Amino acid sequence: MEQILHQILSEVQGLKVDVKELSTRLERVEVRLERVEEKVERVEVRLERLEDKVERLEEKVE
Repeated sequence: MEQILHQILSEVQGLKVDVKELSTRLERVEVRLERVEEKVERVEVRLERLEDKVERLEEKVE
């Protein structure tokens, strides 16, 4: 019985470590996601500027 309890305790401790690892990985992923979102925002701004330029050029051509 005692051996079973030790085995269960060991497995629970292993799960705690796994959860901590996953939590750390999730935090890293969240930071990366924030960076990607910032880059997407910058690209959207650039795209808007380019669309404006194209529009002005089309007006000049007409």
